[in-house]
Amino acid sequence: MEFNYIFNIFFKIFSLLAALIYLIFSIVLLKQIRIMVNTLKDSLNLVIILISDLQLIVALILLILVMFFI
Repeated sequence: MEFNYIFNIFFKIFSLLAALIYLIFSIVLLKQIRIMVNTLKDSLNLVIILISDLQLIVALILLILVMFFI
């Protein structure tokens, strides 16, 4: 019984750290894409920005789910 409890604690901590690292990665990637869009003018810039914004939203949802449901 005690091993199962310790395993659950480690799993929750690992999941929270992984979601936090993914959120930080998404923020850094979003900033890099904004700089790239300002530097290079292309017809696909809007699509790239939308995909990076979507990735940030997914990262936020994942972090909230990990915090409250795992």
